[in-house]
Amino acid sequence: PDMVNLARQYDLKYTGVVLFNYNGKTKPPFDFGGWEHAKIKIGWQEVPYGVFYGQKISQDEDWELGLHGYNHESLTLGDWGSPENMVAALEAAKRRWQEDSLGELPFTYVPPHNIYDKAGMEALARAFPSIKVVAGMAIGDFKEGSAREFGPEPWNDNLFDIPRWTWGHELDGENRFRLLSEMGTFGIWTHFIHPDDVFHTPQNYPHADEWRNPNSLPWRGDHTGKKDGLYYRFVDLLDYVRKHYPWLRYMTTREAYRELRRYLAIEATYSLKPREIIATFSDYPVYFQVRINDGRILDLNGMANCQLVDIYEGKGYTIYTLRAVGKEARLKLMVPGEF
Repeated sequence: PDMVNLARQYDLKYTGVVLFNYNGKTKPPFDFGGWEHAKIKIGWQEVPYGVFYGQKISQDEDWELGLHGYNHESLTLGDWGSPENMVAALEAAKRRWQEDSLGELPFTYVPPHNIYDKAGMEALARAFPSIKVVAGMAIGDFKEGSAREFGPEPWNDNLFDIPRWTWGHELDGENRFRLLSEMGTFGIWTHFIHPDDVFHTPQNYPHADEWRNPNSLPWRGDHTGKKDGLYYRFVDLLDYVRKHYPWLRYMTTREAYRELRRYLAIEATYSLKPREIIATFSDYPVYFQVRINDGRILDLNGMANCQLVDIYEGKGYTIYTLRAVGKEARLKLMVPGEF
């Protein structure tokens, strides 16, 4: 309920991803014991937990249900032994997806452990032609499937990468750095959370190299009533983003794919003059930003084919977020002394 309410409060759109087992199997036959084990009671009947919530996600028009895998083994030849084993497991997952009425076949794939290889991408494309997006990591080792850019997957032209830059429920120093870098470079925020982050503590996983909840925080709070759980840390993160980037448009991965493909295809040119900026785009509408560091400001009454979205005033600079509604956006500038 908390995540549902946060989605409504902050206009979030979730892409939830499922896997069917943690059994570690990499050779047929592929069973679904893990998927069937956990149950939820609906009235007097019990149904698999994953089926219930998978159907709930697919029913919500603002959310998307994607694939995490048949199990949590990375799609690599080293793990699976052959492309045929990977394809067989993924096809078993597809059959179960359809048998359990999880809705439209997945469009998005999030790789287990953020690792895959070229053979894994070929197997994924064979078994799930519906999948167009691989949401791996922007950092890491390229040879293991990380360090990806927004754009076509280097190992398979049929797939498109939308990498994640930040993760978890807390805006720690590393996450803040990555958030600011991604927003400052692309104007995009891609974030990932695990539902079980609250359980991933040193006490529960003493031999792990690192923990997603290293301070063993509760979800909301403890018996003292102090509001210091992961839920409140996540609210603080969302408040920070909304304060500094109120113009963000939250999207599912499927929606972001369409927007990014279109955006990356747009050709743009700029002409900078002392009292005017002319921006030309091959397609529109399109969002763009203008940063001014020398005291000049945009004349909000002197914009043509352009709409103001947001103004952010920093120390010694101003950032205008704008929306071009014509091929040529013309922006008049005012110099100090004229205002």
